[in-house]
Amino acid sequence: GYRGYGQGAPTEACQKFLDETAGLRKELHNKRYEYFEAMRNPNAKPEDIAKEEKQIHDLQVKIYAKNPQGCWY
Repeated sequence: GYRGYGQGAPTEACQKFLDETAGLRKELHNKRYEYFEAMRNPNAKPEDIAKEEKQIHDLQVKIYAKNPQGCWY
């Protein structure tokens, strides 16, 4: 099921996960912003965009590795 806003309080394990990964999730958000800005820049080099994609993927892997029981999608 969906565990979004308005679905009650997160479990203790999910709350711990969210607390521990707050910095990584913020970094991921910022990297996504940088990626989309690069995508809309006609002067962006393909290798720079690929680098942004890899950084996003690496952050997602770090976050998913800490995810105890489907607390973050």
